[in-house]
Amino acid sequence: GRNGEEDDYDEQTRIVGSSIQNARVLMQRGLRINGSTSKELWIQYFALELHYVQKLRGRKEILELGLKANTAAGESGDEETDSDSTDGNDEESESRKNEGENTGMGNDGRKRRAKITNTMLLPSNVIYKNAIKAIPSNVSFRLGFIEICRLFPQTKCLENYILETIERDFGEDV
Repeated sequence: GRNGEEDDYDEQTRIVGSSIQNARVLMQRGLRINGSTSKELWIQYFALELHYVQKLRGRKEILELGLKANTAAGESGDEETDSDSTDGNDEESESRKNEGENTGMGNDGRKRRAKITNTMLLPSNVIYKNAIKAIPSNVSFRLGFIEICRLFPQTKCLENYILETIERDFGEDV
Protein backbone atom coordinates (compact mmCIF):
# COMPACT_ATOMS: atom_id res chain seq x y z
CA GLY A 1 0.00 0.00 0.00
CA ARG A 2 0.84 3.60 -0.42
CA ASN A 3 0.46 6.25 2.19
CA GLY A 4 -1.44 9.52 1.83
CA GLU A 5 1.73 11.59 1.61
CA GLU A 6 2.88 9.76 -1.55
CA ASP A 7 -0.61 10.19 -3.07
CA ASP A 8 -0.49 13.94 -2.36
CA TYR A 9 2.95 14.21 -3.97
CA ASP A 10 1.82 12.30 -7.08
CA GLU A 11 -1.27 14.51 -7.35
CA GLN A 12 0.84 17.66 -6.99
CA THR A 13 3.29 16.41 -9.63
CA ARG A 14 0.41 15.67 -12.01
CA ILE A 15 -1.11 19.13 -11.48
CA VAL A 16 2.23 20.95 -11.92
CA GLY A 17 3.00 18.85 -15.00
CA SER A 18 -0.32 19.78 -16.57
CA SER A 19 0.16 23.43 -15.55
CA ILE A 20 3.42 23.75 -17.47
CA GLN A 21 1.81 22.02 -20.46
CA ASN A 22 -1.12 24.46 -20.29
CA ALA A 23 1.24 27.43 -20.01
CA ARG A 24 3.22 26.23 -23.03
CA VAL A 25 0.03 25.82 -25.08
CA LEU A 26 -1.07 29.34 -24.15
CA MET A 27 2.31 30.83 -25.04
CA GLN A 28 2.36 29.02 -28.38
CA ARG A 29 -1.20 30.11 -29.11
CA GLY A 30 -0.28 33.70 -28.27
CA LEU A 31 2.69 33.55 -30.63
CA ARG A 32 0.56 32.13 -33.44
CA ILE A 33 -2.12 34.80 -32.96
CA ASN A 34 0.50 37.57 -32.95
CA GLY A 35 2.27 36.20 -36.02
CA SER A 36 5.35 35.19 -33.99
CA THR A 37 6.53 38.80 -33.93
CA SER A 38 5.78 39.61 -30.28
CA LYS A 39 9.18 40.15 -28.69
CA GLU A 40 7.71 40.18 -25.19
CA LEU A 41 5.90 36.85 -25.70
CA TRP A 42 9.10 35.16 -26.91
CA ILE A 43 11.05 36.52 -23.93
CA GLN A 44 8.36 35.45 -21.46
CA TYR A 45 8.09 31.98 -23.03
CA PHE A 46 11.86 31.63 -22.65
CA ALA A 47 11.62 32.79 -19.00
CA LEU A 48 8.77 30.33 -18.36
CA GLU A 49 10.98 27.42 -19.39
CA LEU A 50 13.84 28.64 -17.19
CA HIS A 51 11.44 28.96 -14.24
CA TYR A 52 10.34 25.39 -14.86
CA VAL A 53 13.97 24.20 -14.91
CA GLN A 54 14.47 25.95 -11.55
CA LYS A 55 11.45 24.14 -10.15
CA LEU A 56 12.78 20.78 -11.40
CA ARG A 57 16.20 21.52 -9.92
CA GLY A 58 14.62 22.39 -6.58
CA ARG A 59 12.66 19.13 -6.57
CA LYS A 60 15.78 17.19 -7.46
CA GLU A 61 17.64 18.80 -4.53
CA ILE A 62 14.83 17.91 -2.13
CA LEU A 63 14.65 14.33 -3.36
CA GLU A 64 18.41 13.87 -3.18
CA LEU A 65 18.58 15.39 0.30
CA GLY A 66 15.75 13.06 1.36
CA LEU A 67 17.59 10.05 -0.03
CA LYS A 68 20.79 11.09 1.75
CA ALA A 69 18.88 11.60 5.00
CA ASN A 70 17.32 8.15 4.69
CA THR A 71 20.70 6.60 3.98
CA ALA A 72 22.32 8.46 6.88
CA ALA A 73 19.53 7.30 9.21
CA GLY A 74 20.33 3.71 8.27
CA GLU A 75 17.18 3.05 6.26
CA SER A 76 18.26 0.67 3.52
CA GLY A 77 14.68 -0.45 2.72
CA ASP A 78 14.53 0.04 -1.08
CA GLU A 79 16.62 -2.59 -2.78
CA GLU A 80 14.75 -1.78 -6.00
CA THR A 81 16.48 1.61 -6.09
CA ASP A 82 19.87 -0.07 -5.79
CA SER A 83 19.16 -2.49 -8.64
CA ASP A 84 17.87 0.34 -10.85
CA SER A 85 21.20 2.14 -10.67
CA THR A 86 23.11 -0.96 -11.79
CA ASP A 87 21.07 -1.79 -14.85
CA GLY A 88 24.14 -2.30 -17.01
CA ASN A 89 24.01 1.20 -18.48
CA ASP A 90 27.35 2.44 -17.17
CA GLU A 91 27.07 5.83 -18.88
CA GLU A 92 23.71 6.56 -17.27
CA SER A 93 24.90 5.31 -13.88
CA GLU A 94 28.03 7.46 -14.16
CA SER A 95 25.89 10.45 -15.12
CA ARG A 96 23.69 9.93 -12.05
CA LYS A 97 26.76 9.58 -9.86
CA ASN A 98 28.28 12.80 -11.24
CA GLU A 99 25.03 14.68 -10.78
CA GLY A 100 24.86 13.43 -7.20
CA GLU A 101 28.23 14.98 -6.50
CA ASN A 102 26.67 18.38 -7.06
CA THR A 103 24.37 18.15 -4.04
CA GLY A 104 24.84 17.93 -0.32
CA MET A 105 27.56 19.75 1.57
CA GLY A 106 30.76 21.00 0.03
CA ASN A 107 34.18 20.81 1.70
CA ASP A 108 33.69 24.35 2.92
CA GLY A 109 30.43 23.41 4.68
CA ARG A 110 28.17 25.28 2.26
CA LYS A 111 25.19 23.54 0.68
CA ARG A 112 25.81 22.66 -2.97
CA ARG A 113 23.10 23.07 -5.60
CA ALA A 114 21.77 20.31 -7.85
CA LYS A 115 23.34 20.74 -11.27
CA ILE A 116 21.25 21.81 -14.23
CA THR A 117 22.09 19.62 -17.21
CA ASN A 118 22.21 20.87 -20.79
CA THR A 119 19.22 18.68 -21.63
CA MET A 120 17.19 20.55 -19.02
CA LEU A 121 17.93 23.78 -20.91
CA LEU A 122 17.02 22.31 -24.31
CA PRO A 123 13.44 23.71 -24.41
CA SER A 124 14.78 27.22 -23.68
CA ASN A 125 17.38 26.80 -26.41
CA VAL A 126 14.72 25.71 -28.94
CA ILE A 127 12.53 28.68 -28.00
CA TYR A 128 15.46 31.03 -28.52
CA LYS A 129 16.26 29.52 -31.94
CA ASN A 130 12.63 29.86 -33.03
CA ALA A 131 12.49 33.43 -31.70
CA ILE A 132 15.50 34.53 -33.73
CA LYS A 133 14.05 32.86 -36.83
CA ALA A 134 10.87 34.89 -36.32
CA ILE A 135 12.73 38.12 -35.46
CA PRO A 136 16.17 37.72 -37.07
CA SER A 137 17.69 41.19 -37.22
CA ASN A 138 17.19 42.68 -33.78
CA VAL A 139 20.25 42.67 -31.50
CA SER A 140 18.48 44.23 -28.52
CA PHE A 141 15.85 41.46 -28.73
CA ARG A 142 18.60 38.85 -28.41
CA LEU A 143 20.22 40.73 -25.55
CA GLY A 144 16.88 40.47 -23.73
CA PHE A 145 17.37 36.70 -23.62
CA ILE A 146 20.76 37.19 -21.98
CA GLU A 147 19.14 39.41 -19.35
CA ILE A 148 16.69 36.62 -18.59
CA CYS A 149 19.51 34.05 -18.39
CA ARG A 150 21.27 36.20 -15.81
CA LEU A 151 18.22 35.95 -13.54
CA PHE A 152 18.74 32.20 -13.21
CA PRO A 153 21.66 30.14 -11.90
CA GLN A 154 23.57 27.72 -14.11
CA THR A 155 22.52 29.24 -17.44
CA LYS A 156 25.99 30.40 -18.51
CA CYS A 157 26.16 27.86 -21.36
CA LEU A 158 22.86 29.17 -22.74
CA GLU A 159 24.05 32.76 -22.33
CA ASN A 160 27.27 31.91 -24.19
CA TYR A 161 25.28 30.32 -27.02
CA ILE A 162 23.18 33.48 -27.37
CA LEU A 163 26.33 35.61 -27.48
CA GLU A 164 27.78 33.31 -30.16
CA THR A 165 24.67 33.75 -32.33
CA ILE A 166 24.88 37.53 -31.96
CA GLU A 167 28.53 37.46 -32.98
CA ARG A 168 27.82 35.05 -35.85
CA ASP A 169 24.84 37.00 -37.22
CA PHE A 170 25.95 40.58 -36.57
CA GLY A 171 29.74 40.40 -36.46
CA GLU A 172 31.99 41.61 -33.71
CA ASP A 173 30.88 45.24 -34.20
CA VAL A 174 27.99 44.77 -31.79
